[in-house]
This record gives sequence, C-alpha cells and structure tokens, in this order.
Amino acid sequence: VTVALPQFSFDALTSDLISELILTTLTEDAAANMSDIDAAVLVERLRDPVQINEVNLQRPGAEQSSDAGTDLQALQSEGAAYILVYGFVFMLTISTMTTNGYLMQTIIEEKETRLIEILIATVRPTQLLTGKILALGTLGLMQISVWLLAAFGLIRLAINLDVAAQLLSSVYVPMHVMALVIVYFLLMYLLFAALFGMVGALSTSMQEGPQYAGVFTIPVMIPLYFTVVFIETPDALLPTIFSLIPPLSPLSMVQRLAVTNVPAWQIILSISLLVLAIIGVMWLAGRLFRVQTLLAGQRPKLREIPRLIRG
Repeated sequence: VTVALPQFSFDALTSDLISELILTTLTEDAAANMSDIDAAVLVERLRDPVQINEVNLQRPGAEQSSDAGTDLQALQSEGAAYILVYGFVFMLTISTMTTNGYLMQTIIEEKETRLIEILIATVRPTQLLTGKILALGTLGLMQISVWLLAAFGLIRLAINLDVAAQLLSSVYVPMHVMALVIVYFLLMYLLFAALFGMVGALSTSMQEGPQYAGVFTIPVMIPLYFTVVFIETPDALLPTIFSLIPPLSPLSMVQRLAVTNVPAWQIILSISLLVLAIIGVMWLAGRLFRVQTLLAGQRPKLREIPRLIRG
C-alpha cells in the first residue's frame, strides 16, 4: 500500500504571514478574555507598536540642512562639545575649590602656630595673601595639567590612538567659547581665593574654617541644580540673571555658552560685574587679613567686622 503525503514547504511562510497568524491568535484570546475596549486597544498597539516623532535639535540661529547625515553628524558633534565643556567645568571647579580650601587651611594653621607673626614681620599682610593666591593658582594649573595628561594616557591605553584622534576630531568647540571658559574660571579662582583667604583670616581653628566657607561654596553650586533649565531655555530670565550676578556668573555663563549664542553685551556686563566683585572682595580680604591675622584665638563678632574693615 502506497500512501502519498502532502508536501509542505516553509518557504511559503513569509514574515508577514507569520505576523498575521500571531496577531490573529492574540486578537482571539483578547476578545475572549478582555473587554471590547481593552481588546481594541491591545490589538491597535500590537499592529502599530512604535510611533516615531523626528525632532531636529539645533542651536538657535543655526542654518537648516537638507542632508540628514549632515544633521546627525552636527548634532553628535554639538553633543560631544557640550560634554567636553561640562567636563572642563567640573574639573576646574574641583581644582578651584581644592586649592582655595588649602589656602584657607594654611592661613588658619599659620595663625594657630604663630608662624604668621614671623612672616608679616618681613612682608605686608596683603603681599603675603597675594603671594599665596598666585602660588596656589599655579599649583591648580599644574593639577589640571596632570589630570589632562593622565586622561590622555588612559585613552591611549583603552582605545587605539587613531580611534581617539577620530573621536577628538569630531568634537567642535568654538575658540571663543573655550577662551571665555578659561577667562571665567580664572576670575572665579581669584574671587574665591580672596573669599577663602578672608575666611581663613576670620577663623580661629580648623573646625571653624569649613563652616564659614560653606556660606560661599553653596551659592556657587546653585546653577548646577538648574542644569535642565539651562539646557531647555538658556535664554530665559532665570539663566540670564544667574549669568550676570557674581558669584553665580562663572558656572551659569559657561553652561549658557555650551548650548546657545549669548549676546555680547551680556558677556561684557557679566565679566565687568565679576571683575568689580573681585576688586571689592580683594580689598575687603586685604583689610581683614591685615588686622585679623594677629588676633589668633580671638573670634570677631559680627558687629565688630565693620570696625576691623576700617582698620
């Protein structure tokens, strides 16, 4: 007895046919076990699972490009530049706070050991403070250089040098933006060096110094808590005000420079106000440093500070 079996080929099962069979089975199960509305929603989501909306992220004022590849490359370059600027921001902020914290500690330590009385016998207190600021500023630059060299060495060890060069070549940061970043953080360093020097002169122990320094370090970090606002609406009222007021202006302006084209008058006004603040704080720190360095162990009261400033 010969039995003829029907021939079956999997070539006839196309992907569309398989999808339709699966959807039909799921639809029947949904109709049997769910309400009509839920079943209809489920079937709709199964038939159209993904909805894609294309959004063109672009710097304000930039020209539109008809080439999708060019748009994507420009967007990736801008994102890499944004990350690079922010990495530079955090590196300089940490370096500034570290070196100025050490400046404050050395002043307090010299007051506690009475070493400062020997030092100011040969130089003026303002000259001593200026020398400390410049020396620790140089130390901060050396620290940043070591970090950059270490980062470059790690990149060479982690990936091929040609790949690293290709990645760096795709990052485009305008020269004026990098120049302004450096200017703002030099001014930021001078401002906080004077503030920390003043705190060191007013403090009587190592425990008091960090407590007083928190009054100045907390406000400077405020712009970092509004990073989302700076990214989404960099030209709004709040980011604009933050970028003009010392000591908020360094971090605020750098964040705006990374995502938008800041008007020139705002940059000029911001730098001018920051320079005036530095001059005022340096003068104030010099007056307090001159009087208070010899008053080791004596904590000045709040009402006595104006008298100390007048000398």
